[in-house]
Amino acid sequence: MSELLIKENKYLGEVVLIRPIATLLIVVLHAFTMYGGGWILPEGISNVRVYFWIARLSNSFALEMFVFLSGYLFAHQIYNLRRKFTFKRLVKNKFNRLIIPSIVFSILYSLLIYTKPFNIVSYAYDILMGLGHMWFLPMLFWCFVFSFFIFKINIKEEIKLIFLFCISICSFIPLPLRLNSAMFYLLFFYLGFYVINNKQKIINKLANKKGLIVGTLSFVLIFIVSTLLREHIYSIEATSIINKAANWSVLNFIRIILATTGLLLFYVLINYLIEVKQYSTPQWVLKLNMFSFGIYLFHQFVLKYLYYETFLPMMFGTYWLPIVGLVIALIASIGLSNLFLKTSLGKSLIG
Repeated sequence: MSELLIKENKYLGEVVLIRPIATLLIVVLHAFTMYGGGWILPEGISNVRVYFWIARLSNSFALEMFVFLSGYLFAHQIYNLRRKFTFKRLVKNKFNRLIIPSIVFSILYSLLIYTKPFNIVSYAYDILMGLGHMWFLPMLFWCFVFSFFIFKINIKEEIKLIFLFCISICSFIPLPLRLNSAMFYLLFFYLGFYVINNKQKIINKLANKKGLIVGTLSFVLIFIVSTLLREHIYSIEATSIINKAANWSVLNFIRIILATTGLLLFYVLINYLIEVKQYSTPQWVLKLNMFSFGIYLFHQFVLKYLYYETFLPMMFGTYWLPIVGLVIALIASIGLSNLFLKTSLGKSLIG
């Protein structure tokens, strides 16, 4: 994060608190994802049902929260700081901020983990798409690009969100260059626009003990039901294109409801701590906030290396492996981010 963004975040304490926790959830997700079917289980490691639920919980709204925060900050710059963005300036800025780091770290990823037969055209396309967890960066780039135009459409914000909800439902349609992923996440990006314009109204209505209790119980219920329902849908073998499209539409609908509930609950909780409980942000949280982008970029390299290239699975076994992996990945990612930010190249990539 740049010094400019930190300066802006002095007026957005909620972002400074939410971003590091969302980052931690992503690291937890990847530390436990092998138990949820995201990665192959290392040799000698067995499935653990409790760890499956941990993986699913950490994946319930963390990525959507990151996208929401990006839209929230973008809207803050437009509405509150009165910044003027030309399309050319926006594309140039986000290309440097998102696409270049994606390309650089995708190339590094390919040198360590690329297993496909090498073909220069296929390889170049994969790099542009973002290898591994870098897929998130080109997707986020498209969210900025599309929101530039959506913002200018002169219709009610609620109508825009309904339209984006329908687009998100249909994001199973295959499109190149992460455009289909952008179709899904654009709803959450633009939700940031809506929330920042209705911040006080939302806080006044929900940032209280009753609102938080009802919100928490609702999220827990939706999480349990949606996780079981998604498992059932995944087990259904759809044969026709119509059935497959119907299954994916339902899965997307469930995911949208769960993620929206989770991120709004978390947003209200953080604002409750700041505005009602007068919580002041400690210095270490500010520091961790600065490292969030670097932690996101580095942690999966560390975890993949630990799980598939070392004796860590054999040493710690099924139950301790994800916990040890999580701790090592966090420490290593923070250390690497700190080192990178001390160099001019590192600052240009993750600063």
